[in-house]
Amino acid sequence: MRRKNIAEVLLLAKSVAFFYGVDIFTNEATRHHSGNGNLGLIPVTLSASVYIPLLLLTIAITHAWASKCRVAVRWAILLCSCCIVVAAIYGEILFINGKMILLGDWDNPESKLYRFPLLNQYTNTFFFNGYTFVGGLAVAVSVGVAVSFRTISSNNT
Repeated sequence: MRRKNIAEVLLLAKSVAFFYGVDIFTNEATRHHSGNGNLGLIPVTLSASVYIPLLLLTIAITHAWASKCRVAVRWAILLCSCCIVVAAIYGEILFINGKMILLGDWDNPESKLYRFPLLNQYTNTFFFNGYTFVGGLAVAVSVGVAVSFRTISSNNT
């Protein structure tokens, strides 16, 4: 179990660093059009390659830990993580709406998004930001706890 915890901390640190890298390499909406391509794809790829194993390890560790807890504690953790997911979704919606006001619409030839795909030099942070980071971890905790409920109920029958 100790190795899993060390791996979790290392993956968490790398994920935070790569998510920050996505933010650094994403062009700001207030800057002029850029023709340099999407340098943010490098940290996006690195973020995804580290974040997905982090989520899977979080599910495994949460499941192992929650299986030893009382049912009331598991329900409280599930409720809290669901509230965090709702807050992260709300924050994500506000974040994207604020960016879209600055960037314009994909159909408007005057906007910075015109003729760009969904993942581009201005929208990398739509998918890799603090809201998706925290929300994803909260979903992983919810899944781990939910699986522990299923494991306990199947052991009792």
